[in-house]
Amino acid sequence: AAKAEEKARAKQAIAEAHAEEAQAKQAVARARAEEAAAKAEVKAEASREIAKTKTDEKTAQAGEREAKGAADAVGALTLAMLGASALLLTGVHFYGRPHGIAAVPKGALSEPLVKDDVEQGNGGEAAAKDDALKQLQEQLARAEAEAAAARKKAYEKEDLIRELDARRESEAAANSQLATLKAALESTKADTTAKDDALKQLQEQLARAEAEAAAAREKAHETEDIIRELDTRRESEARTLSLPR
Repeated sequence: AAKAEEKARAKQAIAEAHAEEAQAKQAVARARAEEAAAKAEVKAEASREIAKTKTDEKTAQAGEREAKGAADAVGALTLAMLGASALLLTGVHFYGRPHGIAAVPKGALSEPLVKDDVEQGNGGEAAAKDDALKQLQEQLARAEAEAAAARKKAYEKEDLIRELDARRESEAAANSQLATLKAALESTKADTTAKDDALKQLQEQLARAEAEAAAAREKAHETEDIIRELDTRRESEARTLSLPR
């Protein structure tokens, strides 16, 4: 009964180890799938951000070209206005009378405004790109951290699987040793049974021999009694015959 209980416990432990191994393998598969999904998401997000950055760069270049064209136009207009102001200051008459208009300083009209607009536009666009890049870096860092955690979890599950495999091998070795011991025990039992049978046969033979010896002794005693009786009878007859008539 104790051996049967031990065997049942060993089978239950093996079944539990197999179940734990299956769960660990499923967890490893899930972790690897999560890691692959995280990497794919990061790669897709990076591709989208790169495409967006290239589009923003093209838009910025077009804006710079438009701003440069506008600045050139404003500069030409400013030069024309400066020329007109110079003519007015030298006393050129328009419609029959002179006009005393003060000179306009170079760059006092639209050049600073256009330059500020361009710088503000480029600065805002650069800040937006920096923010997008920062967000992408943060997402990448989070994804790398999640991937590292998933790899760590997978390694832990793999360690658990190796431990379960080692335990299963140990249990298999223990079961093999147990089977060997059981076979040896059965062989010993068989030898013991054979020896018991041989001993029983010897005991039976000895009992028969003792019975036969007892019977022989009893028969010998009976024979001796008969011989003594015959001797006594012969002696009596001899004495009777020797008496005078």
